[in-house]
Order: sequence, then structure tokens, then C-alpha cells
Amino acid sequence: YTLKSLELKPDNPDALMNLGGIQRDLGNLDQALASTLKSIEINPNNPTAHLNLGSIYKDLGNLDQALASTLKSLDLKPDNHTAHVNLGAIYIQLGNLDQALACTLKSLELKPDNPDALMNLGVIQRNLGNLDQALASTLKSLELKPDNPDAHLNLGVICKDLGNLEQALASTLKSLELKPDNPDAYMNLGTIYMQLGKLDQALASTLKSIELKQDNPIGLINLGNIYCKKGDHKNNKAALDKARAIEPSCLNLQINATQAFKEIHNDESEIDEERRSFAEATRYVQEHPELKWRNDIPVNLGIFWLPYHGRNDDIELTQKFWKAVANNSDIKKITSKFRLRSKSDDEYLSIKIGILSNFWGEQHPVNLHYAEIIKHLISTDIKVELIVGEGVSQSEQREIESRYGTTV
Repeated sequence: YTLKSLELKPDNPDALMNLGGIQRDLGNLDQALASTLKSIEINPNNPTAHLNLGSIYKDLGNLDQALASTLKSLDLKPDNHTAHVNLGAIYIQLGNLDQALACTLKSLELKPDNPDALMNLGVIQRNLGNLDQALASTLKSLELKPDNPDAHLNLGVICKDLGNLEQALASTLKSLELKPDNPDAYMNLGTIYMQLGKLDQALASTLKSIELKQDNPIGLINLGNIYCKKGDHKNNKAALDKARAIEPSCLNLQINATQAFKEIHNDESEIDEERRSFAEATRYVQEHPELKWRNDIPVNLGIFWLPYHGRNDDIELTQKFWKAVANNSDIKKITSKFRLRSKSDDEYLSIKIGILSNFWGEQHPVNLHYAEIIKHLISTDIKVELIVGEGVSQSEQREIESRYGTTV
């Protein structure tokens, strides 16, 4: 009917706008964009067309244009609750949680029983560390719209964060029942299975996610983590190298790919390869201080472990690598992955740094390197929390606290 309408009147802006919506639903984003732009060219003051244009740009990954188009729609129609929902979703992807929260609450003020706004509110509350509120909002959304696969997926993520892995598993499987080819759901399913210790199921789910979305660096990182837990360090490195190749400008991917060689190897050729990996990563980070930290990509920065094989140049090599990371212009964003999710008012950000207090002597280059990294971080506004392994006495802990001017 839409094509017939355009055949009779090719310059019908409403028909062109509707055609853009249909093409978007069919997954034909380029055609959807062309039709919607043509509609706006004919009728530039249609708020719905600008809103649709914002959704298309968001699907295309052009968040700046998506933001501009959605704001234009709200200029033309300020009390459109759908536009406020969409604007909040864009701000979520941009990492601007304060703006996302304000837009989403405005949408709910205009329409309190909007399941999409409630679902997005759950996402925002989770990212802010408010898991109880996130759970309540997501459950309310599902009460209003029980067959929403995205809401079930989000519920699974929240339950996983709360430590309820069985409910997380059930919710994620329900999401896949409603939307069977969702790569994000398979990726989350793999993470849950990994935490449950079901590594074969974790591997199968993660491989399925990558099959559906081959250029997803997070899926590849999860795959590497599973291989690591299975003791398959070569496939671990291969997966992380693929992730780094997809997004070479990402700092945490550089770190992950390099840390794939943290294992102590007996084979001298593997040790040499480890050294080459650290040297390559060090050069790359030094030459690209603009590398960005992606908050949605996990990385293990828990322990600054050095690949020490009895050679002083190993220590020097790894010192250079971590110093390059610590001097990166985006270093403070690393702390966003370590926000304390407690019910207290203390929401400081921390980096936990492993201390090998007695493995080598206090003046050994390894411990001196730790001191250098810690002091660098303490000199910023990053809250540093030191952790020690089992067997460290209280007196040793007090000594470490005194040495670094922080708490263990």
C-alpha cells in the first residue's frame, strides 16, 4: 500500500516516512535512511520523521546524528514521551547516565506505565550500581510487557550481578526463546555458564554468539576467558588478538591481549613470544596516548603481575608496559569498572592492585615497580585499595598501609 501510494504521489512525505519505518523494521537501514531524509526534505517540521531518523541513525551506530535528530524532534514536540525514551537510550550508549536518567524519568512522568522507559530505567540504575532499583524497574516493565526479550535479557544481567545465577540463567534462556538469534543473549548465557563452572556450555554459547556477530570484541574476550579457564592458553591468546584487531584503538583490548601471555611457560619459545607481546603492546600504547577505554569491555586489572622468568630485562620490559598504560590519557576511566556497588554512601572508585609482599625482597625491582605504579595512581584522584594474598599477617598489612599511604 505504501509503494502504491508513492506511485500515485511520489512526493508524499507521510508515505515516504512510513516507507522508512517499514524498511527499518525489515533491516534495510540504508533504504530507511534515504526514504526518511526525503520525507524531511519535503516536510522539515514533522517531529515524527525526525524521531524516526534518530532511531535509524542509532541503529547505524551514528550516535551524534541520532542525538541531533531526536533533539530536533523534541524541539518540534516537547511532550512526546517516546522521544524522551529514545533520547535516554541514546545517552545510555553515549555513557551520559545523568542525562539518560533525566530523560527517562521525564518520559515516565508523561506516561508512567511505559514498559520501554521502565526497562531503560533498569539499565540506567544497574549502571549506576543501584541493583535493587534496577530489578524493581525491570520487573515492572515485564509485568506490563511480558514478552519483551530485551527486558528478560536485562533481568538476567541484573540477577547475575546480584549473584542469583539460576534466575539469571532462566531469564536469559527466556529471552532466547522469544528472540532465538540474539548474539548478546548467547554472549550473556556463556558468561553465566562460565560462572556456574559449566565451561563446555559456556564455550558453545559464546561460539554461537560470535557466529551471529563475528565482529563483537566483547564476545571474543569472553571466549578467551573461557579458553583460559579450560587451560587452553593458545586459543585464549588467539581470541584476544582477534578482538584487538577489530578495535585496535581500545586500551583495555591492548591490555587483555597482552595479558594472555601472563602464564609462566616452561617452553623457551613461548617465553620469547611473551616478551615480544609485551614489547609490541608497550610500543603501541606509547605511540597512541589517545587510546580509549571502553566501559563495556571487561579486563582483568586486578593484579599487576609481571612475567618474571629470572631475567632483569623481563622486569624492565613489563615496567615499561604498565607505565605506558598508567600514563594513558584515558586512564581514569578504568576506574569505572571498579565502582563499589554497596548500599553505603561511599561510592568511590578503586583499582585493586595485587601486592607480592614477601615473594621477593622489598628492594627487589618487582616490588619497586609496584610502588611506582601505586604512587602514580595515588597522585591522581583515583582511590587505590591494596589487596594481599593469604598468609599475610596483620603487621605486614599495617606496614604496607604505612608504606603506600592507603588501606589494605
